[in-house]
Amino acid sequence: VTYECDDLVGETPVSEIDPENFFTNNNDALAAVIGIYDGMQPTFRLKHYLWGEFRGDSYINGNDGATSNNIELTSNDVTSGNGNAVRWNDFYNMIHRANEAIVNIPQIEGFDSNLLAEALAIRAYAYFQAVRFWGGVLLYTEPTREPDGLPRPRTYAIPILHEVIIPDMLSAESK
Repeated sequence: VTYECDDLVGETPVSEIDPENFFTNNNDALAAVIGIYDGMQPTFRLKHYLWGEFRGDSYINGNDGATSNNIELTSNDVTSGNGNAVRWNDFYNMIHRANEAIVNIPQIEGFDSNLLAEALAIRAYAYFQAVRFWGGVLLYTEPTREPDGLPRPRTYAIPILHEVIIPDMLSAESK
């Protein structure tokens, strides 16, 4: 059997599910929300401590475990070499999953509004933590399926608070 190059390139992957075809019932919605929670694990495992409590007065520079990265965190002078503190890819993986759920769950006939509420609350929490850690961040409220839409300037914290965090929490509460 011989294949032309176009035959191979034009194939649709069978090992992936297109988000537009995934959300057909509440079990799919539940799986999507579980996926958002799964995205929270790498986001908040160690980094939540590094971005939060660690930057307070619970760590004293000069301890036996003091490193240059730890000192950067406690002095709020973080450089690009401090990968644990400056990488926000896990946040955006979690936010992307939440955006997929928020956009697609309402398309399911008889959708479970509690699942939509969870997705909204998690996205609000993620952006709350992001602006608390970094101030202005990249704002995505729709799924990011194409790389063309990824580069964008930071959005200031106050508009994110008023346009995403508070409305998402109010919407989640009313579900």
